[in-house]
Amino acid sequence: DAERPFGQAEARRWLPVDVYVGGPEHAVMHLLYFRFWHRVMEQLGLVFEKEPVKRLVTQGIVNGPDGRKMSKRWGNVVQPGPIVDRFGADTMRMFMLFAAPPAKDIDWSDEQVEGMFRFLSRVWRIFHARQATFQVPDRALADASGPFLELRRKTHRTIKRVTEGLEGDLKFNTSIAALMELVNELYAIEPAGDADRAAVKEALVAVAMMLAPFAPH
Repeated sequence: DAERPFGQAEARRWLPVDVYVGGPEHAVMHLLYFRFWHRVMEQLGLVFEKEPVKRLVTQGIVNGPDGRKMSKRWGNVVQPGPIVDRFGADTMRMFMLFAAPPAKDIDWSDEQVEGMFRFLSRVWRIFHARQATFQVPDRALADASGPFLELRRKTHRTIKRVTEGLEGDLKFNTSIAALMELVNELYAIEPAGDADRAAVKEALVAVAMMLAPFAPH
């Protein structure tokens, strides 16, 4: 449309935005202008919503190792490159998401980064140690009993907790904590028959799917 700054059909498809994430120091600049210009366009009949977003999440601040806000001014910025080279991008992502809910400040900790790397390494090892479970047919799940029936319950409780953390309050840290608990459970039991292995398989598949949004690689 040569007479309009954008296609209204596309605007109807994309607006309003589900979640706007922004830092507190950007509230005056980014968010105010975003809402102001949307209001202007709404009054001009270019868009059809009163507000451009459904939900605002104000993210917390990352503090450097010295306890002050990470800033070039203070010279306390932790460069991501060496962290990614040593531990991988997934480890850094997981640490950032686990350290606190999105709206809370976090303190950078090299020790906690290493702890998250150890957790992901445990996930890697349990999958390799339990490869035989993936050959078991799903129908064997019906015969799970004892601790393996409890593992099934734990798996589905974890699915519920992770889903609520992702879709509800954006409490990614509690979702990751739930995954850690399930992985600990997998290390605590030793499958014997097909029913046991089927329950372990179900848990492992669930772990892989739930871990993917946090550690996609």
